[in-house]
Amino acid sequence: YAFYTDFVIFKFATGIRTGEALALQWKHFSDDLTSVWIGESINTKGVRKATKTRNAARIPLPQSIVRMLERRRPKDYDPEDLVFPGKK
Repeated sequence: YAFYTDFVIFKFATGIRTGEALALQWKHFSDDLTSVWIGESINTKGVRKATKTRNAARIPLPQSIVRMLERRRPKDYDPEDLVFPGKK
């Protein structure tokens, strides 16, 4: 289950819903990774849609999460790539 550790830590640190965390792409983060835009969600059928409340928000991230994201983000990342992709 170690593959999912960063995902679980991110969810606990931010309080965002599972579908919102699954929908995150690198383009949703500020360049320095200190904030994230939450405005999309992925439902159980894998369809990208607006959040449950339909309200987008930008939330600040704690330094521990910034460091974790710095470790996760590839040097040559595509802004469209998912931050927390599934194993397959």
